[in-house]
Amino acid sequence: MSDRVSFSGAASILRYDTPSATNIEDRDELLVALSLSTFHHVSQYLDLSFSLDGTLSHIVYLLKDRSANNNINRVLRFSPRTVYTPFRQLVTMNSFEVLANYTVYDFEQQAAQVRSFSYRQFGWIDSTALEITSRVGLDFFVYLKLYDRGQLNWSAFTERRENSFVDKTYALQARFSPEEGTLFAVGVRYFRQSRYTYSGEQRKLDSFLRSFGPTCVLLWRLNRFSEIGLRGWYELRKLEGGGTTSLANMTMNINISL
Repeated sequence: MSDRVSFSGAASILRYDTPSATNIEDRDELLVALSLSTFHHVSQYLDLSFSLDGTLSHIVYLLKDRSANNNINRVLRFSPRTVYTPFRQLVTMNSFEVLANYTVYDFEQQAAQVRSFSYRQFGWIDSTALEITSRVGLDFFVYLKLYDRGQLNWSAFTERRENSFVDKTYALQARFSPEEGTLFAVGVRYFRQSRYTYSGEQRKLDSFLRSFGPTCVLLWRLNRFSEIGLRGWYELRKLEGGGTTSLANMTMNINISL
């Protein structure tokens, strides 16, 4: 009862072939997706899960006008996750992800402007919630993402890196729920992105972006069928070279279930 294993898969074929002689988007698409996941209830404090996903797609344009875009895309993702609850008021979730994406063009040798490429990514998320009282709590969020892109030689399975990025996000918020179905939260968020380019095997910093600012959340559950959510944040962005810009954002979500 403490362990589960699940497997799922899907396959589809799309034939987009219109009678119009001027439509150059006619194409055939093949998509295969597989997923294997496990869940382990290690103890009353710790849950552990693993997920392995693979996707294969092939796009073939029927007319020569777009046939240079014919490609095969392969994506493989491995993602472990832990949920740790040392006591009832504290829950921390850690999720890791390793992703590899390889796109190979069918006519790369004939089209000078088309180059197969690879994309790889590592990500780590730490999300922690602390319930101070029944109405007051703290949330802490960290997201680290490293990813790079390069030209790919699929037959030799070699690559030449072109650029890479390092993204870091930190967020902290305090929330207050005066009554059931209502939530107010205020906090701060910091984001930094560093972009690197390559000269051979040497990596050098190309540009960076930093942003910092306050955040706020308002959630109001009107009844058991509807909910309104407002989220806002203000960013003060610092760019390479000393320039700064400011940006205010707000999103509103309305959920209605019948």
